[in-house]
Amino acid sequence: MLNFLPYCGSKTFAEEHCNLPQAEAAVVSLLEGVNTSTVIHLDRFFTGVSLAENLLKRGFRVTGTIMKNRLPINLRGKLPDENDVPRGESQLFVNDSENLALTIWKDNKAVYMLSFAHTLEPKTAYLLWMKNQEASST
Repeated sequence: MLNFLPYCGSKTFAEEHCNLPQAEAAVVSLLEGVNTSTVIHLDRFFTGVSLAENLLKRGFRVTGTIMKNRLPINLRGKLPDENDVPRGESQLFVNDSENLALTIWKDNKAVYMLSFAHTLEPKTAYLLWMKNQEASST
């Protein structure tokens, strides 16, 4: 365990973090004293563009799954419909400065991953067994 912070109501976080949303304040508080060369991996309850940008300014690189409703509104309109992404496939979107990548991977549901740590890298194929087919697919 690297760090922990018991929740104590409104007095849990330091004064400088009180202006942040609660999830962001929790992550920023827990990262105090952590080496900035660290890549931070978050789950979908904490990942957000504003937190990722905040941590990027502090020198951290961030990656994590994100809920679709936490994506910026201007980005949501540019994404394909979940039903248009075949099961087992992914699509990668990179912003103009190429420091932010959004990957959509479809299993039974679409999974969204936001990353300020990994952008354009070689794509790796994995073997995926399809229930309704006799063969596997990559």
